[in-house]
Order: sequence, then structure tokens, then C-alpha cells
Amino acid sequence: ARMIGVQYLYQPENNGLHLGVGVFNANLTPPGNNSDQSFLYTLHTSYNLLNRNSLLAETGLSIAYRKLDNLTLPKIFDPTSLISGDDLRFGFETLLKIRKFEIQAEYLEAEINQQKAYGYYAYLNCNCSDKNQIIVAYDKFVDINRSTNDAPWLIAGYNHLFLDNKVKLMMDFRVQDIESTINYMFNMQGQIFFN
Repeated sequence: ARMIGVQYLYQPENNGLHLGVGVFNANLTPPGNNSDQSFLYTLHTSYNLLNRNSLLAETGLSIAYRKLDNLTLPKIFDPTSLISGDDLRFGFETLLKIRKFEIQAEYLEAEINQQKAYGYYAYLNCNCSDKNQIIVAYDKFVDINRSTNDAPWLIAGYNHLFLDNKVKLMMDFRVQDIESTINYMFNMQGQIFFN
């Protein structure tokens, strides 16, 4: 999306509301040229419906809009297509934590020149200990490029936290069934928390 911008964050204490509004520009592409001059406008809001002891319920909404001017969107369209016009994206999210279990789901949709791409996922996370997490998930993405595969992924994963929970190692194994052909994928990544 965008690399440079400003965002206003409103999060009153003990209220459960989180609201972020932003304007971003500078969509940089190698070797560092600005590929368009339009702005990306964003809104994200979430609200804690319930937050007590070992129970948390949260829901959220996000909206983004920009005017495209001859940009490629290789994750949605054919990579050789130059796209101009309206790009509206919106999504819904929900989170439920009960003791050591966490259930999260999200839906995201992009409407670009009256064409629609969408995706959603749901996962169950078990915090087995302070350092170990086991995850199972379902993930689906449908793009506008008809030559790509839109079959869902079934995911099983493991996360481990190091160094006072400042470093997270994430591993998952994915399976996808495409017309009786099975695809497998293994992912491993690291994450560092600075807060």
C-alpha cells in the first residue's frame, strides 16, 4: 500500500475503543521511485465488547480508499495489467479469548472498478504455556486473476516465544486440495517486538 503518511490514533483509557484515521502516499517501487501521486485514505476501528479476567471479546472494521493511476496489483490482477480507477477495500474482524484459547476471524474485500476480490480466515490458537502456542486455521483468498488458484488452505502451526517474549518464531504446515491435486507448504518466520 503506502510507506509514508500520517495517522491519528484515538484510544481513550478504560473505554475499549480504538480508532485510527490515516492518509498515506509514496508507493515506492525499486529503485525508489514514487509510482503514483494519489493518496490512500484509511480508517480502522475496533471495540472491546467484553474484557474481564480471562475473557476478551473484540470486533473491528477497516476501510481504505485510493484512486489508482496505471498501477500493477499482482496479488489481485494479472501481473502485467495496469489498473486505473477506484480501489475500495473494507474488512471485518472478530476476536474471542477464553482462558488459554483464542479464536480469531477476518473478512477482507477489495472492489476495484466494480470487480471484487475477497479473502477470509479463521484460526484457533491454544496458548499451551507462556512460551508455546499451537494453531489450526482455515485461509481462503479469491482474486480477479482467473489463471490463479483460489482453493483454501488448511493450516497447522506452532509458535515459540524467546527473550522475555520479545522474539517469536512461527512455523506452519499448509495443505491445499486443487481438483484432487494436493499442494503442501511449510513456512517459518521470525518476529521481533520492540514495545
